[in-house]
Formats: sequence, C-alpha cells, structure tokens
Amino acid sequence: MKADIDLLLFDLGGVVVPWVGMEALADRAGMSVEDARAHFEQSDILKGYQRGASRDAAFLDALSQRFALDAPRTVLARHWKDWVRPPFPGVIDAIRTLGDDFATACLSNTNALHWERLHELFDLKAVFDPALASHELKLAKPDPAIFQTVIDRTGVAPDRILFFDDSPENVRAARAMGMRSEPVDPMQGVLPVLKRLGLVA
Repeated sequence: MKADIDLLLFDLGGVVVPWVGMEALADRAGMSVEDARAHFEQSDILKGYQRGASRDAAFLDALSQRFALDAPRTVLARHWKDWVRPPFPGVIDAIRTLGDDFATACLSNTNALHWERLHELFDLKAVFDPALASHELKLAKPDPAIFQTVIDRTGVAPDRILFFDDSPENVRAARAMGMRSEPVDPMQGVLPVLKRLGLVA
C-alpha cells in the first residue's frame, strides 16, 4: 500500500480525538442522543456554525435556546470545548511516524471553538499539513467541493489519497471523488485501522 499512497487524510473527531458532544448535550438537556441530534440539525444557526456562517455568541445563544440550557455563554463555551477530548492513546505518535513515509493532512467538520480546543490539545499544524477546517473553508463534508479543495491544495491525485472518517456518508463521498477511504469506529479511533492496514506496527 505504501507505494500506492502519497497522502493520508484524517478526519479529527472520532478518528484522532474522541468527540462526546451529542451524548453530553443529550444528557444535559434530558433527551435521547437521537433527539439531540435532530434538534441540532433543525437549527440553521447550529448547522451553519461548522461552515463559519455563525459567530460564537450567536451559536451559543442558539444552543442555549434550542436545548433549554440555563447557563452563561462562558460556561456553555467551556462545556462545548471540553466535549472534544484529548487524542486517542498513541495516535499522534503513530501519525508523526507515518509522516516519514507519507504526507499527512486533516479535513475536519469543525467550528471556531473546537478548532481552538484542538490547538490546545496538541500541535495540530506540526502533525498535519495542511490542516483544513470546515468553518475556515466555508464548506463541510460530504460536499464534493470540500474534497476537491484537498486535491487542489495538496496537488495529490485523488486515487493516491487515503482518507479516514467515522462517518459512512463522508467515506462514501470521498470514494465518489476517487479517493480511497476507510471507515473508523469513533469509539476506538483510527489506530486499529492503521494497524490492520499494516501502516503501523
């Protein structure tokens, strides 16, 4: 496989770092995870946040109203950021090692507060080049345009990119663009997949 791939492209939440946001939000709001996700998806402000269409304050106000969360913005912001957890054990070292043989980049559906949190957790841009975030690109997976942005930014042909994501929809979208793509179990992160493929020991 090493001879066939030039770029390893990683999602972040559920792949490099655990993301427990919907579970935590559902717990705070006293609803099921499915209902919490539906509430989130039904709000243009909340959905638009990952495309950079909403500012932090507007997002936090909408989050509070949508889920009846009685807390100041500063508290909500802290909780929202903390639901991004530190990287899965061993994964950053593994990706750094892979950087000896491959280009490594990330493509994440994220937002300003989570991006800030990720930079607090590890040296994001030392591990991934480029480090691409949906809220900065004003695009989000599974839109084909965001995958085309990766191709354009890196100059790597799609069939020489291997993409890892915990969303089956995003995996399918990447494959439709000609990329190779592997699904990741968000409870375990990408390391077991890298081992199965023989990319790391």
